[in-house]
Amino acid sequence: MSLMTQNDFLNPLFSLPPIVVALIIWFTGWGSLVLIAWRTNSVSTALLKHPGFMIGDFLLLPLAGFLITYFYQSVSNPVTSLASMKFTYFAIIFAVLCTMLATLGSIFITKNYHGIWSVPHTIFIWFMVYILASFIPRGFFQLIHVPSTKLWIVGLLVLFFAISHLALPLIFGPKTFPKLT
Repeated sequence: MSLMTQNDFLNPLFSLPPIVVALIIWFTGWGSLVLIAWRTNSVSTALLKHPGFMIGDFLLLPLAGFLITYFYQSVSNPVTSLASMKFTYFAIIFAVLCTMLATLGSIFITKNYHGIWSVPHTIFIWFMVYILASFIPRGFFQLIHVPSTKLWIVGLLVLFFAISHLALPLIFGPKTFPKLT
């Protein structure tokens, strides 16, 4: 059991071995993209060819989940205030807002929302934003109060992976699937 997340509804997830958490994130994130690619007949033409999908969704997000779980489980004496429900409430609200913005952008700006086929990935976006929005303030608050070189590296890697995932479409172009006909 992770003491830092004892009041977080995802504590059972963070109590699993880090590799299991990485596989869950890979399966839910990548798997939801495979559904859309399969529906749009673009597994080999879009999903497997775009570095944003292959590096960001296939590799970076599961690695971030692995490292977040490792971080939580490595802290044996967390700062008392980190177990506060305030972190959970903040992360829930932030994740809802980010997911709404991503969905609205996908519907109105890129016109790349594929109806019911996009719902699993929309849920995954909320899940991943929640994990990151909960971890970043909680993890760095812990590190400021109880410094650890090893955990600083882990925290900075998580931040780097998250930013890299967001930056890949800016470098390689938007991650899109063909429109349904």
